[in-house]
Amino acid sequence: MTEPRHRAIFWVDIAGSSALSRTDLDRHNARAGMYRALRRAFRRARLPWYIYGNRFGRHREDRGDGLFCLVPPSVPKNRLVAALPALESALEDYNRDAPEGAVIRLRVALHAGEVHFDPEGVSGNAMDYTARLLDAPEFKTSFAGSGSYLGVIASDWFYKNVINQNPKHQFGQYSLTVVTVRGAGAPEAYVRLFPRSAPPAEGPWRLPVPPRPVRAAVALAVLAVPLTAAPGEAPVAACAAPPVQVKVRVSTEKEAIVRGLALEFERDTRGPDGCRRADVNVVSASYPGGAREALHQGWLTRDPKEVLDEADVWLPDSSLEVEQVREALRRNRIGTVRLEAREPVATSRLVLAVPAAMADDLGLSGHTVAWDDVLGWPGRGYSFGRASPRASSVGLVATVALYQAALGTSILNESALTRGDAASRLHTVEQAIAREDDDPGKLLCAMRESPPDGELRRTALLVSEKSLIDYRGNAPLGSGGCGPGGPSAQPELRPFYAGNGMPLFDHPFVTITRAQPPAAARQRVIDAFHRRLRQPDAQARLKDAGYRDASGTTTARQDAIPSLLPGLDLTEKVHDEPLLDAWNKARKSARVLFAVDVSRSMAAPFPHIGGDRVSAAADAIGLARPLMGVRDQIGLWEFADGIGDGDGDHRSLVAVGPPDPERIEHLTGRLGDLASTGRAPGLLPAVRAAVREMRKDDADPDETTRAVIMLAHGAGSGPGAAEAAALAEELSSGDPVRVYVVAFHPESCAAGLDRVTQAAGGACYEIDGMTAMRRALDGIAAGLWGTPP
Repeated sequence: MTEPRHRAIFWVDIAGSSALSRTDLDRHNARAGMYRALRRAFRRARLPWYIYGNRFGRHREDRGDGLFCLVPPSVPKNRLVAALPALESALEDYNRDAPEGAVIRLRVALHAGEVHFDPEGVSGNAMDYTARLLDAPEFKTSFAGSGSYLGVIASDWFYKNVINQNPKHQFGQYSLTVVTVRGAGAPEAYVRLFPRSAPPAEGPWRLPVPPRPVRAAVALAVLAVPLTAAPGEAPVAACAAPPVQVKVRVSTEKEAIVRGLALEFERDTRGPDGCRRADVNVVSASYPGGAREALHQGWLTRDPKEVLDEADVWLPDSSLEVEQVREALRRNRIGTVRLEAREPVATSRLVLAVPAAMADDLGLSGHTVAWDDVLGWPGRGYSFGRASPRASSVGLVATVALYQAALGTSILNESALTRGDAASRLHTVEQAIAREDDDPGKLLCAMRESPPDGELRRTALLVSEKSLIDYRGNAPLGSGGCGPGGPSAQPELRPFYAGNGMPLFDHPFVTITRAQPPAAARQRVIDAFHRRLRQPDAQARLKDAGYRDASGTTTARQDAIPSLLPGLDLTEKVHDEPLLDAWNKARKSARVLFAVDVSRSMAAPFPHIGGDRVSAAADAIGLARPLMGVRDQIGLWEFADGIGDGDGDHRSLVAVGPPDPERIEHLTGRLGDLASTGRAPGLLPAVRAAVREMRKDDADPDETTRAVIMLAHGAGSGPGAAEAAALAEELSSGDPVRVYVVAFHPESCAAGLDRVTQAAGGACYEIDGMTAMRRALDGIAAGLWGTPP
């Protein structure tokens, strides 16, 4: 049984799934519809649906007529509540066309608590309580008589600590209900029954979506519906046809300016009769950047229920995002979607926004810096801030720039990201990231509001020129959540660029076509809108908004931004999957316990160092320590048979903790004191004890990698293959702790240590000199922060 982990619980059940009136086909369609609606709701609420990594992270389990999802503390619980209106809307869309036997009405229970994980699934009082809330007779009765498609019951704790704390959750719509819960008496809970939405009023642009049999009639009738004029204009009596609708997805950063240009474009399409010929619907992508997320948005779905979410045009910030999606389409064998990138509508650059006081301390002048110097800033006590590469195109490009500089290569493919000491170099970069947000605007908001002595005043932010211009102009900052600042209220940020150029945001105009090409009328509108965005007046508007024009020139408003520095094109230089895998591993912190064998076998001399194996082990730890960053933790044991208290096999020399100067000084002293004893080795008992010790902490395995690194004689130092097999079985279950063995004997790994380390997700290395020792340390670093061997 593992240590319990706190999880938010979202439990769903199809009401009346087992009704005799339903056929097996009805049940199949209802289940498919439920999953489709939930995926859509989770996507819109920015909740994780697809499960990556180990079983202690996101967890979803099918229950036949429902399912439950467990969400880790790293995901805000507010998002579970935010998903509910989207879920109700998705159910209405599904039920509108569903046959009577496949109509879905969902009951949802919300709770949070401690959950136990085991190889078969999950358990715990919190799970039992949520299931019983879902089945509470009072809730089921009120829902059955309501006619609602969605009913929600929230535990008292969840309502008071999550729902009731945010007015956006419409907490007044929840009613206090005393329910009957087996084993818990009559606790209080809060119930909300979502009313069905009234059909939208008929109008020129948004007609109700009728059942399939009558859509043809509606299509004919729409020709006679009068159009509504823009505000301040005389109404139009009648139009021969509705305007051609084109949906445009844009990055959050460009939404406001593109929306304004689209409205002007619509007005310009009016004919002599006053009727608009085009209706350009501009919406921002909820997940800019990140091919995985983009694939599961409606505009790339193959699900016919999501057709209204499909886009005709995509305006991302970078062609790097287009490459991401194209690769993901190939990988997922989606041949029905094609992306065509046309000439860009604007350009911009990545920029290092450095607080003025920090720039003065570093002696920076002008606008250019060298990447080698930038990577040295953390050694002088400074940090970086960056948006997440999964959630932001700016964060993706910033990560690429840092990784290219750290590895000394312009090509970031699997080979470059995993070879040699790449893992430790990237980990060093990630350890210097003091602030990471899902939106660059939040970084700048935090800087705007930071106190004079705050950590951010010693942090260089990697953002786009556009965002920095907005910041310097005291403008609101995108979706960052903060309004205008003032010259005295925010620190000055100075722009700096690498002398050889900074990555380019080329802002392409991308058309999205599917199996059936767009109708000729829609294609003409798309072509005309592209031409409109590239006309001189539109280009001037984009420059006024903080962008460079398509040719790369700036305006007077951008006087702090040098126009002549080159922009680096990243297309065909970055492989998406290897990059994001490397980032995900390199950003993790590591909690590492080193354990040194001080048995009699370790008294043998070690080549080229003029000392014995114990001294070589101490030197190895000295070499490994600089690989660890400020968020990592380190500890030290020595082990040999009977060396500890009560004839134990180990002794703690330095408790596991942050590598602060005091602990490092203590560790260095204890390494110098290590010496071989005349005792037997006792390797496998020490491994077992070390793993049990590391499992005592409550570190989230999604955020922290726990590892035990044994430096030992190796073969012949344990009871034999039988105990190795038993230990391997023990290590393969329970909380994950990786085990690495650096063995001095040449036949150690094959003698059983391979089996032990592989069962724990680690590796065994045999060494015969310091060159092999360094290779082993590189392999361990790759396992902790890079690609496991």
